Amino acid sequence: MPAQSRLTNSDVVQIGLRQRQVNSAILVGLLLVFARIAVQSTVQRETVQITVWVLLGLLAAQLVVYVLYVIAIHRMAAALRKPGPWIYTVVAMIPCLGLLAVLLLTPEASAILKQHGCPVGLLGVNQAELQRLSQRQPAPVIFDDTHESS
Repeated sequence: MPAQSRLTNSDVVQIGLRQRQVNSAILVGLLLVFARIAVQSTVQRETVQITVWVLLGLLAAQLVVYVLYVIAIHRMAAALRKPGPWIYTVVAMIPCLGLLAVLLLTPEASAILKQHGCPVGLLGVNQAELQRLSQRQPAPVIFDDTHESS
């Protein structure tokens, strides 16, 4: 029989916050990529120096968002009680494979949030819904934290 543990509302709120952080970091990262492409496509001879500084600023912002993304992946794996959340962190650091970590964690987080009656949107659960969840006290949902391979 698989080992089960109970998730409290506080655990579910943490899962919701972490999922929202991951999704927000992805969205902001994509917006920064599009901004960098737009700036690069408008380079003119007279504005090269300004463009270089703008591009360096966008690159620095992308680096900060990337670090926050990796931290959020680690925290979401820990909130979901995954064994070895650092494995997800390492995978998140590898370009393109980082999306694999998101694809593994997000559906499980969404399922838990839906079990607790929280509607999950593009960025996850909204703040008002998480606030409401943290204030109510229903019976905890049983969460299977083992993974059987077929």
